Formats: sequence, C-alpha cells, structure tokens
Amino acid sequence: MDRFSLRQLTRTTLVLVTTALAITTATAAASPAVEETVVATQSLNEAVGKLQRAAKPACQSNVSIRSWANNRYVSAELNWGGNGYGTLRARADRVDAWERFTICQNGLASTIRSEANGKYVSAELNWSGNGNGTLRARADRVDAWEQFSFGNCGQDCVSIRSTANGKYVSAELNWSGNGNGTFRARADRVDAWENFAWS
Repeated sequence: MDRFSLRQLTRTTLVLVTTALAITTATAAASPAVEETVVATQSLNEAVGKLQRAAKPACQSNVSIRSWANNRYVSAELNWGGNGYGTLRARADRVDAWERFTICQNGLASTIRSEANGKYVSAELNWSGNGNGTLRARADRVDAWEQFSFGNCGQDCVSIRSTANGKYVSAELNWSGNGNGTFRARADRVDAWENFAWS
C-alpha cells in the first residue's frame, strides 16, 4: 500500500472513531432526559387508561323493571308487527324472556337493552300525538334517542328520563286494551306513573 492510501485510510478511521465517540457521548448525556420522557409517557398512558376504564358504563344484565303504580313487570312486545314491535309495557305478572334487560349506567348516556332481541330501547320522538315518546326495543346502535338517565325517587324507586327530550318515562295506565302500561317519555315531573323499581 502506498503512503497516500495509508494516510487516507488513517484519516477515514480517525473520522469514524471521532464520530462514534461523539454519538456515544451525546447518548450518554441525553439518557436521563430520554429516560424521564419515557417514564412521563408511561405515566400519561396509565392515567389515560384509568380515565378510559372509569368512563366505561357500569352494566347490569338480567334486570327486570317493575312499575310501582300497577306492580307489573315491563315487557318488550316482540310479537307485535310494524311500528308496534318492541314496545315497552308494564303488563307482566312474572319475569320471563321478554322482561329481561341489560342496563348500562353512564350518566346522561345510560342505555336499556332488551335481552330477548338484543335491541336498544329508543324513545320515538318523531311520532305525533299519543305515540310521541313511546319506548321501543328496536335500535341496533346507540344514538340520541337511545340515551337515558336514572334518578332516585325514594326507597327502591327509580325514575327514567329521556336525555333527548328531557321528559320522564310514564307507564300509561289509563289506556285501554293493548295500550295499557305503554312506556312513554312524556312527563315533566315524577309522579306515581313515573315510579319504577328494578332487580
């Protein structure tokens, strides 16, 4: 190897060694900062995870709802056709498949879901007349009309309120025939027909 090639190889080797030393020094100097950043990121991720877990609604399955006013359990009328399908009525003497619900409590975004057909309960707020606010187990997903809140109206007493229109749910106990006990989100205050229990 001639002297020029040897000099060039030596110079290249020195540059590489110097660069490697600079990188090692910089990494060593930055390590505490990098470590602190990693720890802070992990702590933030843990905090977000806790918030997300806390935000998950508390769900209870196999729930039966009973009207205090007539002492009947609430059924989802799953053998009715058309717009009557899934209507909720306080009319059953005992709890069977149509009287079982899953209730997820999440403030103003709480939901009621029929276990018999897997549908969320909706308040039919585009219906006119006496049909307005009728509750039906008919939705595949949760939107505005499927959100409710639950209030305490005394010992073993729960009120149900539609978040979409701000009205309390009533059991229409003065209606005759198949309409008797129909659930509607239509009351401005809680009275006898708006008192329920669940178990």
